[in-house]
Amino acid sequence: MMLPRWPPTGRFPVFLLGHLLLEVSAQGVDTGPVEENDPGTPEVADLASYPQLARLEPELREDHAEEEFEVSLESLLDRLAATLHR
Repeated sequence: MMLPRWPPTGRFPVFLLGHLLLEVSAQGVDTGPVEENDPGTPEVADLASYPQLARLEPELREDHAEEEFEVSLESLLDRLAATLHR
């Protein structure tokens, strides 16, 4: 069984992204750039009443979004590849 190359090259990823954008925009979702407001300085919350949150605060501040996205995308591509090779 031949697995697709990673990262994907060629027209398929562009086609897939375009198709997904069309599907989302057909449902009425705004697909334009998001205007970001300056959030300013975040307020520091008093966690004295929440010892569990105070204990977990360092872990909760960690940003794992990029890693989670990569794992999810890889999983999606694996499922697509398995579907295409049936």
